[in-house]
Amino acid sequence: MIPHTRNGEKIIRTVGEHWIKYVFPVFVFIFLLGISVLLFLLAGLTAHHSMWLSHVSFLLALGLFFITHHWFFVTLL
Repeated sequence: MIPHTRNGEKIIRTVGEHWIKYVFPVFVFIFLLGISVLLFLLAGLTAHHSMWLSHVSFLLALGLFFITHHWFFVTLL
């Protein structure tokens, strides 16, 4: 039961969230971001030697980068 004041206002209790809830998603974000960076590096290093590997690794890195950032943003909200 929510107590009421004389003028009809309601008292709402707010509860803060604990920071430990965000530790695992941050580690997953850093890990996936690291894999994405390594794929970008592979794409840059193989650009002159193997064009198909460079294109595939660049597209994989870009997709992983965008999916990781979107997932992390949604998780934080």
